Amino acid sequence: MPAVRMDQLKSQIDGLCQRFTKPAHFECALVDLLESYADLTYQPGEDVASSRLVPSYHVPALVLIQLEQTLFPLVQEKPEAALSLVDLLWRNAYLEPRQIACNLLGQIPLDYIDEILDRLTRWSSPDTDSIFLRELYERGTVRIRRGDPNRLLNLIHAWIHDPNPHLQICGLHLLIPLIQDPTFEYLPSVFRLLDTVLPAPAPERQNILISIIMTLSRQAPGETRFFLQQMLSKHPNPNLVQLIRRSLSSFPSADQSALRTVLSKSSREPGRTP
Repeated sequence: MPAVRMDQLKSQIDGLCQRFTKPAHFECALVDLLESYADLTYQPGEDVASSRLVPSYHVPALVLIQLEQTLFPLVQEKPEAALSLVDLLWRNAYLEPRQIACNLLGQIPLDYIDEILDRLTRWSSPDTDSIFLRELYERGTVRIRRGDPNRLLNLIHAWIHDPNPHLQICGLHLLIPLIQDPTFEYLPSVFRLLDTVLPAPAPERQNILISIIMTLSRQAPGETRFFLQQMLSKHPNPNLVQLIRRSLSSFPSADQSALRTVLSKSSREPGRTP
């Protein structure tokens, strides 16, 4: 991997900035830059399934950080040009151009919130790799999470209750970066949303629901434990019991003990699986 010389990197990025309003020219120059810092010797670990790999240049993180910081003022000054650039970079097959697209999307002013939400919906298609979706949800929603979280919650609610099963799962995935954001203060809204999902969790949703509960337990363990106790008292079905059991390790010991007591009672109820 070539060493990163900051003076050279800044000069290359300055050249990119001059092409900001010309998406095709910007993409060509960006690819040249990424290729110049690519780690051609990178080998994935044996535990990474080849079917889940996406093409990547494996450039140093410093390159992407410097790009994001330098492009930020341009996104604020020329948001429509940023949207055009985002659309082009999202179609690139490689990871880094899509990461940059997501970073730019997450920086676009909220005057363009409808355009941002439209892209979140259109790009959450079944043929989009889960790696790209994770980047989109984590990087592409930063401005909305901090400036208008209710709009994001409304979108999540619409997805979770959409007839399309894939969009339902995407809605649950989109909930995680919202909960993780340190500025987020709408936990009651999240609990109300989960109240419609947890009573009879389908097996195919178990893993993402466990991730959501574990994320909540790290942010607000007491409130999450109380919410789950209420859910168990109202809906003590085997799937919910199993889901909470698999989430216990993320709670503090006192909350684990309180949940185990309720889980034990739910498991012993007539007609329930122990």
